[in-house]
Amino acid sequence: MDGFTLLQQSKERYPDIPVVIASAVHDVSVAAACIRNGAHGYLLEPFERVELLIVVRRALEYRSLNLWNREMEAKTMTD
Repeated sequence: MDGFTLLQQSKERYPDIPVVIASAVHDVSVAAACIRNGAHGYLLEPFERVELLIVVRRALEYRSLNLWNREMEAKTMTD
């Protein structure tokens, strides 16, 4: 299975889990397709550790904000 297929299946099965793609494919159209289809980042191999940390931190912050937003919306509906 390629990374794009894994991304699609992951987003269908676990929509709240952020996905970061690490790939040796240096094709802008592939990276753009991954981002359009829900990837929170696309790292080109080889990548630096700091790049990975930045992308993962950003993806986790995004997830946290989404979950918080849902909680606030649910709370607003029950109040």
